[in-house]
Amino acid sequence: MKQAGIPRDTLKQIQAKAKQQFGLTAVSSRPAELYRKLKWIAQQQHIEEVEQWLLTLAQQPWTDTMREQVVPAFTVGETYFQRDPNATEWLAKTFFPTLIQTRQQQQIKQIDCWSAGCCTGEEAYGLLFLLNDLKPQNFSLNIVATDLNREFLQQAKAGRYRQGSFRSPSPDFQQRFFSAEGTDWVVLEKWRNRIQFEPLNLIECKAPRGHAPFDLILCRNVLMYFSQADACKIIHMYVSNLRDDGVLLLGAVDASLAASAGYEGFWAGDNFAVWGRSVAGKPRTSLTEPLHNTQQSSVEKASATPKIRPLSPATKAALAATTPSRQPKARTAAESTKPALAQAVNLQQQLENPRLSRGEKAKICLQLAQSMQQQNRLDDALSWFSEAVSIEPLNARAQVLLGQHYLFNQQYQLAADTLHKAAYLDANNIAAHFYGAQACQHLGRAAAAIKSLQHCLKLLQKLADNQIVEDTGELSVGHVRKLAEQLIHSGVTYAD
Repeated sequence: MKQAGIPRDTLKQIQAKAKQQFGLTAVSSRPAELYRKLKWIAQQQHIEEVEQWLLTLAQQPWTDTMREQVVPAFTVGETYFQRDPNATEWLAKTFFPTLIQTRQQQQIKQIDCWSAGCCTGEEAYGLLFLLNDLKPQNFSLNIVATDLNREFLQQAKAGRYRQGSFRSPSPDFQQRFFSAEGTDWVVLEKWRNRIQFEPLNLIECKAPRGHAPFDLILCRNVLMYFSQADACKIIHMYVSNLRDDGVLLLGAVDASLAASAGYEGFWAGDNFAVWGRSVAGKPRTSLTEPLHNTQQSSVEKASATPKIRPLSPATKAALAATTPSRQPKARTAAESTKPALAQAVNLQQQLENPRLSRGEKAKICLQLAQSMQQQNRLDDALSWFSEAVSIEPLNARAQVLLGQHYLFNQQYQLAADTLHKAAYLDANNIAAHFYGAQACQHLGRAAAAIKSLQHCLKLLQKLADNQIVEDTGELSVGHVRKLAEQLIHSGVTYAD
């Protein structure tokens, strides 16, 4: 995977300093992608000696100007209006009506909200529009939106958006809140001064000054770019800056971090919610553990002392064939190397096309990962699977394939968490439920495994027996159904 001309050691030093300064790793783990972004920044800043500039970034302490220069290489600008419709519905029909009623009883006539990692402002404006329709006329709104990237904040303040920011709004959404200017849509002036957009570095673990405590903090699809330790510290900071009846909403892909921080929570539509009154307890290692251990179901109670019924040899053999093997079939060196290498080179060349969308890039990364698996280059395969997830975190198939990779390399905890994310992103993804159940069974989590298998069987009922189930190694619906039934019958955990 080496590419000539890329100063890899220099880039590693820059990545390490960015991790220290911002808590963020590069959005792309591939040196070529980071190199491309930094060269683009140098061009925008009219920096002629690019290599010398990179050496300076790698070797010298960063000034404020240098920090602002490199931030775009480590931040993501992918967002749009009404991105989490089910969570918005929960806010509109459940959370805010109750909160407003409570505040009226307390004779408090203000609602305080924070959009953390607001990017170019779509989330913050969407929240403003929602609350304007819900709040009583005598209530005031205090909405602060923060981001590390000052360029994003400038765009947010201008309130100017392309059609790509409107992917699922209701028909009158743009007409009510925006004016058309050429191919752009601009937030009406009466709304633009009602949100305070401020720069803030989350790694410092400080709330925006003068605004706390909050009734609502939104931080969706942000914390996945931090290390687990740093993300947990930030979550603690969020919860400490909420009122007792306030709530923190995290994106689905960040939800397991709340468990790692020791917080109980619940699903609020397609977001994971934590109350301000929550107290961090013993960290849970995964969201596949019960959310409320004090109210276990009869199935969960039965799993406390698991009974082990070994899988039959036939079932074990069948399961081993459900995804690509960790060991390639015996082939000559020419058969196994030349075509795969040629394919990999071709795919990497395609990946350098600047016109590719994020989805197209993720698809190529998945193809590269599968090519590496065929060559038994498992570390490289993991890198490309991870790259696909990094490029498009809400891509359920990328999460499934990454989870499969973990599962068949016996990294069961990582497999369970990754496949849980995939199943949440796409509740109808049979492979996510099927392989997620296997990961949970290896970990002895009977209730989660049985639930996933039962859901898998329910999905299979809608399909013809001879239909192929995607991402199961060409298994038919009938075959997967039989395996799922065998897994349920085998008992609550594997006899490894």
